[in-house]
Amino acid sequence: MKTFKDENPFTYRISQMQVLWNKKVSKNTQCILWELDREEVRMVKGFCMLEASDQGKIPDLFINFDVPFVNAETFGNDLTNAWISLWNDANAHDEIIDKSVIPNWDSSKYAENQKDGIWRFIMCMASFAMAIDSKTKIVLNLFPNGFIGNPSFKTWIYACLEKLPSNLRIGIVDLKERPLFSDIPSHIEKAVLVPNLNMAKAYKEAMAAGDQNDPNVGINLCIMEMAEATSKNNQKDMVHWGDKAISIAKKTKAVDTLATVYLAYGSNWFQFKKFQSALECYKKIEKIIGDKGNTDIVLGAILLQSYHFQAATLYTMKSFRESLEMYEKTAEGALQQKNDMIYIEALRFSAFISEKLGQTKEAVTYLTNAFDYGKNLDISLQQYSSLLLICQRLYTFAMENQEIQLKEEISEFCINIWGENWKNNDWLEQQTPQLSNA
Repeated sequence: MKTFKDENPFTYRISQMQVLWNKKVSKNTQCILWELDREEVRMVKGFCMLEASDQGKIPDLFINFDVPFVNAETFGNDLTNAWISLWNDANAHDEIIDKSVIPNWDSSKYAENQKDGIWRFIMCMASFAMAIDSKTKIVLNLFPNGFIGNPSFKTWIYACLEKLPSNLRIGIVDLKERPLFSDIPSHIEKAVLVPNLNMAKAYKEAMAAGDQNDPNVGINLCIMEMAEATSKNNQKDMVHWGDKAISIAKKTKAVDTLATVYLAYGSNWFQFKKFQSALECYKKIEKIIGDKGNTDIVLGAILLQSYHFQAATLYTMKSFRESLEMYEKTAEGALQQKNDMIYIEALRFSAFISEKLGQTKEAVTYLTNAFDYGKNLDISLQQYSSLLLICQRLYTFAMENQEIQLKEEISEFCINIWGENWKNNDWLEQQTPQLSNA
């Protein structure tokens, strides 16, 4: 007989997080720090969304914020404005089934931006908690969209914790691979939650529960087994599962399915540093898709990824001229598909490789095109793309060539997006291509 755990791998993990919360979080806890593997982040966010609904089991009131962290100066006001906008949205109130739980709270007192945005945010949320009742504790889960570990975010969080009243808690996420919040001041009452969710196992359990005659189930299981074998440095098993996935995919006669399998297979070869084998997989994708990528959106996206991965692989092999050609091809495809992130990244590496090849003029052209394009993007894309690195390098060229107007334009643009310290990151330290879906 199958147990509850066997039948519901995700529900089971939700219940385990509830148990962990009740065990670790006390009435005096001010900060809840989730220490997670990257693949666990989505599950924890889902847990917090569940607890914010009427299905939640934890007594605290969860309020989840995904407002992008642009800079420390504006974040407090950005959070407050987002909350007030939601509070004043009649449609949001209509979604609440039990209207009796809506407190009589007036947001107008906190409507204006303040110089001390942290204090405004804290007072606003504390006032809302008091409007519910004097015993309510609110958990403010701060999970900025696209967050990549900005040290200024840590500084902001610590300043916020110092001012936190007793009816508020802060929830934050830390990645085990790159911890940011390991030095929370000792006088802050914190609960460190390490759920050990083993999401790979959860997905595998969920897939295994599906229709075993469905080829997509078999392919997904093979891809997961491939990734697990790679993580254990077991090349033999990786090849076994990769070949099996290709065999199943070929029987489906679905071009997108087979191309996706080759993309995954190539990525795993890349992790083993078998770059030629990786390239062979990516080139097969081009052959499989052919001209269909021009008319089919899905196939076009897969083909674009194969270009991107080829470029990164060739760069790693130090085949710089071939890599440059492939990054140019990637940029062209990304522009056609309106994939802003990959377009900017492809131009960035085209510029960097051009410099390596002594083609300074061409490098400046790539950077200028990327900057001109990036200026018109949504601020969240500007913040979390590689546009900052592009601006830094173009600014250096502008200084070297005494292009005062361009230098001032770049500086003003960057200060508005990343704050006064925008020059601090090192362009040369961030030039390693990654196989990602950008």
